Amino acid sequence: MTRKSKPIEQYFAEIKKNITDPNRKKRINISVVSTKFVETQIPEDIKSKLPTIVSSANAFINLYPKFCKQGLYPFSRIIPLYNMHMRCPIVKITPKNAKYLVSDYVVRYGDELPLLKRWFPKNAPVKGEAGYVVQVVVYTKAQLAKEGTKINGDYGIVAINVEMKNGGSPVTPQTMLNNHLGIKFGGNGTKINRKEYEKSVEFWKNHAMRVQK
Repeated sequence: MTRKSKPIEQYFAEIKKNITDPNRKKRINISVVSTKFVETQIPEDIKSKLPTIVSSANAFINLYPKFCKQGLYPFSRIIPLYNMHMRCPIVKITPKNAKYLVSDYVVRYGDELPLLKRWFPKNAPVKGEAGYVVQVVVYTKAQLAKEGTKINGDYGIVAINVEMKNGGSPVTPQTMLNNHLGIKFGGNGTKINRKEYEKSVEFWKNHAMRVQK
């Protein structure tokens, strides 16, 4: 973005107007849809806003595609949405709150293998920062078809992450491992990038999610 460019928040304010514009459909060429996978993973506060998030993601990717960067994988894109007024569930681990962490082997979805995870339970006296941006992570229709998911759109949503102001959190080491295992075990078949994996470990050994279920 150049110095003369408008703040990204201003772009999003304009998108709100475009969502209700009767001529919006004429400008929409790329379609983004929800998936059963993401609907089983997101907490209730995000689920209640899912229709708005999907509509906003469709408007944003078509009106401002240059802000929708490639994700960790070549078949993924990240659509940033602002002013959604949601709290980030990521909590920094400290000597005081570490005692509230719990861990278990968890199956994320379907027949995936259980992987060790840790988190702050809903009743733990911790809270994340105010959310700055909602990152809607999407996969291409072709990639989702490889993974056994058919969609009626160009992109399907696989994750909705409420992030802190200082930048997005990296994909967790558990998710990278799951993807490395391949489509047979619920991953996407992408091999682990050691540099990205070590970056993820550095972040997540000092942070954990506060679950809302």
